[in-house]
Amino acid sequence: MHLIANGGGNTVVSQAADGLLVIDSGMVFRARDYLTEIDKLAPDAKRKVLFNSHWHMDHTGGNADFTAAVMFIAGSENCRRRMGERITMEDMGFTIDPSPEAARPP
Repeated sequence: MHLIANGGGNTVVSQAADGLLVIDSGMVFRARDYLTEIDKLAPDAKRKVLFNSHWHMDHTGGNADFTAAVMFIAGSENCRRRMGERITMEDMGFTIDPSPEAARPP
């Protein structure tokens, strides 16, 4: 098991003989760096699954890049629903737009 630490949520990579399980994709601006690190860990992995622990942007922001890297996204119904909504976080002073359909868990 490997930890990719970041500002906010962390990304965990678990290797198995038949593939990878990645937990959380991190912030959007760090996704490509994470994918580079993941590829170094297991360049020949056939199956790659990204599991979203929850919908916050520091855990799902990189989903679109991970999907483009041919990772299957998994997560709860609630995670999928929240990622499809426009969410205003008044106490933090910003709004999160809905994630593209392809970047949400099925």
